[in-house]
Amino acid sequence: MGAEEQAARTDPRAAVRTHLASSGPLRVPLRRLVRHLAEASEPLPLAQLVRSSGLSRRTVETFLAVLGTDLVREESGLALRPDVAPEYRDLAGTPATELDAAQLATPDAALDPQLLEQMDALVSAAPPPVAALDHVPATAHTVLRRALWLAASYELTGRRILLVGDHDLTSLALMLVCPEVEATVVDVDERLLTFVAEQAHARGARVRCLAADLRHGLPPAATGWADLAVTDPPYTPEGLRLFCIRGLAGLRDRTHGRLVVAYGFGEHQPSLGLQGQRAMQQLHLAFAAILPGFNRYHGAQATGSASDLYVCQPTPQTWKALDRAAPPETHIYTHGRQSLEGERDPVPPETVTAVWEAADVAAEASTLVVGSGLADTAAPGVRHVRLDTVLTSGVPRGARADVALGNLAGDPGGWLLRVLLALRVERLVALVPADHPDLAGGSLHPDVAALLAPLYTVDSPRAAGSGYALLRARRTDPDRLSPHQRLLRRVLERPHGTVATVWREALIALAEDLGLGRLTKNEARARIRALNPAPELLEARLVDLPRQRMSALVELVSRSADAP
Repeated sequence: MGAEEQAARTDPRAAVRTHLASSGPLRVPLRRLVRHLAEASEPLPLAQLVRSSGLSRRTVETFLAVLGTDLVREESGLALRPDVAPEYRDLAGTPATELDAAQLATPDAALDPQLLEQMDALVSAAPPPVAALDHVPATAHTVLRRALWLAASYELTGRRILLVGDHDLTSLALMLVCPEVEATVVDVDERLLTFVAEQAHARGARVRCLAADLRHGLPPAATGWADLAVTDPPYTPEGLRLFCIRGLAGLRDRTHGRLVVAYGFGEHQPSLGLQGQRAMQQLHLAFAAILPGFNRYHGAQATGSASDLYVCQPTPQTWKALDRAAPPETHIYTHGRQSLEGERDPVPPETVTAVWEAADVAAEASTLVVGSGLADTAAPGVRHVRLDTVLTSGVPRGARADVALGNLAGDPGGWLLRVLLALRVERLVALVPADHPDLAGGSLHPDVAALLAPLYTVDSPRAAGSGYALLRARRTDPDRLSPHQRLLRRVLERPHGTVATVWREALIALAEDLGLGRLTKNEARARIRALNPAPELLEARLVDLPRQRMSALVELVSRSADAP
């Protein structure tokens, strides 16, 4: 006898609660099944229960077994004992939204005007789209309907949702519809992350923002975390595949977890649509539902300003496919340098020469080249490391060097700061796009310069031709740093460690440096807790925090140097 069957014999209602809690997306139709049984005036045939719930006979029979002695089996059908029916009505409760999921699946579904007004204000206030990142804003009606449909279909209270990219602001729509949901947004756009974090904080919503270029991986804090993953990816097969892989990596329940994907193609491009669907099917995903024309956009006229909503259910083969997945393509977008048709030519020889001249590498110095395209066959003893390795896990111990050269020519905006944090070299020269968002106005962005001050002094950028700029940085002399800056330096030098651990150890080391005696781990933890940092700061890695959260962390770390 199984544990669940044994529990059903002794306490059926407790067994039902346990079964519902562990049923993931099936919880909504199972609760519907309970309501049908609890409200029925006569026994119901099994076929009717299957039909009304929309669940397979096997799933219905498995659930009925959990009801144990509370279920009466008669020749005419199945019924709950009259004395327990009221308790089951309470147990089933009501759906998260009174709107039916099938009704919400239609693009012209009627929505609460007040909620729609709030969503429209958020969409209007959001940062403008970035064409190079394939940003096409969804309408406020679409985003709100998407959140309502998710709430009606999956009962989100107490659940975790991962938004793999969120320029459409689905996280904020969920905040309006279901405040109890816990959401994590992973995006490469710092402006978007700042906006979402500010709006969520103002409303007390549980929305965590993490910065990442998904081509280089999903932050560990988001990996294996979610019950449901949602994404509206670039509509190239490469972009679709990559965002699906990251969404799947974020699921913690490999049996009940779901991946919800927006994807569309023009009616005159069925071959393109087939390529996108094949990209998903190569991950062995079952299409549990395809809601045609669900999403509407301000733009994307090539797809009729619309896309379908795919509900993807992983199979056992999905997880094997993820393990075998090849490294992602760099060119995944439809616009800009990183588009499929974008520039793939190597860095011009004269620009490579300019990088090496700016580095001015002495004969005895060891050199590290980050990324490809800057090789100098005349330079002996040069070590190479992949850019994605530096961004995701740092520089391998055997690749430490005095001078570093970084090819960040494809940086969408977030690489530069994180590469500078990850490298522990005396001098660095980085090749970046001339229009890099952190170089506006001919100098490094003040927020970035302030964050890096305990580590580097950064020169003004200079043109390198062919649409590139060179940025040079020199390691700051640690002897000139104040105690606050020395503490910050220790934290910033370990960007791939969990913030709570790195901060604690930095406090202990500082106390020893200043001759203040030994600070225990518990004392260091208490000093950190006294500042009441947000859990999302402590649980994440520094490298995964949006710049705004990095600045907030730096302020708290600095204050902790003065704590008794």
